Amino acid sequence: MLYWNRSRGMFYTHIHNAFIKTHAILHSHTYSTINTCFYFLITAMQMWTLARFLPLIIGPLIPEDNEHWEKILCLLDILDILFASPISPSVCGDLEALISDHHSTFIELYPFAKITMKMHSMVHLPRLLLM
Repeated sequence: MLYWNRSRGMFYTHIHNAFIKTHAILHSHTYSTINTCFYFLITAMQMWTLARFLPLIIGPLIPEDNEHWEKILCLLDILDILFASPISPSVCGDLEALISDHHSTFIELYPFAKITMKMHSMVHLPRLLLM
């Protein structure tokens, strides 16, 4: 169940009998590099919450044929499968196809970006889930 606190501008959710709230992003939670790119210093749970709610918040504003948005949605599909339980062998094949599609189009869309170790590790997840 999802709760919205309009006065505080925060989402609340009920997970495993504990309320987990998102936190406001303060200026102290950001840092910049020499080329003035800003990065957020947030926890894994905050990133997961942002990833889950971002399509609900800005999805209707994104054009349907936006390839960058499609990659975000593909990544969310991958995460949905990985966090589901139980995972069947047939779903592992779908997961492998999604990861392959994500990585190949990531390279096409962002030719100067590097494939990270986390992205490489994703390639092995379908096989490891079958063990």
